Amino acid sequence: MSEVNDLPISWTASDVYFYGANGKFQVNSGQYFRTISKRATVVSGIVRRYTQQGYDQKEAKELASYEVEQREIDGHVEWVGEIAGHKKGVIHSIDGKPLLITSSPSLPVPAVGACPTILGIIRQAFPDNHQRTIFMGWMKGGYLAVKNGVHQPAPLLAVAGKPNEGKSLLAYVVKLTLGGRSANPLTAWSKVLPWNDHLVGSELLLLDDCQGSTDHRSRMEFSAHFKSSIYSEAVEMNKRNHSSITIRPVWRVMICTNDNPENLLVLPPINSDNSDKISLLKISKIELDIDTSTPEGKIQLQREIKSELGAFAAILESFIIPDDLKDSRSGTKAWQHPDLLEKIESTKPETKLAELLTTSIRGRSDLWSDLPCTLTATEIESRLTQHQAPTADQARKLLTWTAACGAYLARLADSGCEFVSKAEADKHAKMNRYHIRKP
Repeated sequence: MSEVNDLPISWTASDVYFYGANGKFQVNSGQYFRTISKRATVVSGIVRRYTQQGYDQKEAKELASYEVEQREIDGHVEWVGEIAGHKKGVIHSIDGKPLLITSSPSLPVPAVGACPTILGIIRQAFPDNHQRTIFMGWMKGGYLAVKNGVHQPAPLLAVAGKPNEGKSLLAYVVKLTLGGRSANPLTAWSKVLPWNDHLVGSELLLLDDCQGSTDHRSRMEFSAHFKSSIYSEAVEMNKRNHSSITIRPVWRVMICTNDNPENLLVLPPINSDNSDKISLLKISKIELDIDTSTPEGKIQLQREIKSELGAFAAILESFIIPDDLKDSRSGTKAWQHPDLLEKIESTKPETKLAELLTTSIRGRSDLWSDLPCTLTATEIESRLTQHQAPTADQARKLLTWTAACGAYLARLADSGCEFVSKAEADKHAKMNRYHIRKP
């Protein structure tokens, strides 16, 4: 679609696509595709183009009507919308369906220049070079993935710190650098809703100070959805009242949270299965020269950041990831700050169970007079939750699902706990058994 000098807006037939699912037309308006419901309006736009070229009104209308009719066949698409990392135009899904991308990401174009505001934010956020390098490597991979329209699996980037230290400001820089579009994946990845189409058009999937579930099973489900969405070859997109499509959006995932143990529970559990898929960085306070307590100050800061994006993009393109941090699949290796890991360790359900066992054994010697002993998970749970046991209330709150005690005991045994270990398997026994010793 285009304007010729001061003539009315018009378009050619090749600018027109037809979306059969809703019976509406999509017309290229330059920066994006606009939706037009009425066929007569689409015809009128083409008629204008022909009359501008010298055709009389009758001939122009006949040609336009025929061309729109043909576009309903030749320009038919199976899905319309934005897809992260893909430019405006027609692409095909993994299973061959034609999809119309209605707009492109607003990716910064590398330019010669300085970006003191952006670099100042990053340097203050991560004063130590190691964390800063992890962040810059992650950003470089994300920027190049969107620029090339090719998804690269990458660790979830979790940034934790004290309240009001600048986590949201850092996320804003990330969002603009990766194309300017973000969405919250929490409801889709926690199965609150079955639809996930609101994620497809955003390069950055961002949880910014969101209250995620502290339930271990919900966190595990979130982790599973993250891995299948970021590390798989394709993703199935489900939209209400529409057929699903299989595509590969170009995604990065970022979580911003406070660094107390309770808030860190929004993160997926960090274990042997996914420790190479989560980078956990500790942010330091970001202080600005601009007073952002006023709307004018916020607008000024946003204007400065946006003006520096081209220079920052150039820095990312030339940034060299050290060999010891390179990863052949993800670009940059995952890494977790030890202080934050220690806080997360204290929140693990198996850690809580170990504390309850210690309290119970030391507080009710009559319940544990047979130590050392070998028991099933059910027998151990019974002792912890027994009436008048000092651990009864806490144990019932912790062991909320049928196999919880057995799962947590197995993790304790696998972690090398000094007073919990697995008993040798008995082929006649139907349940696992555990050796319990005095802590």
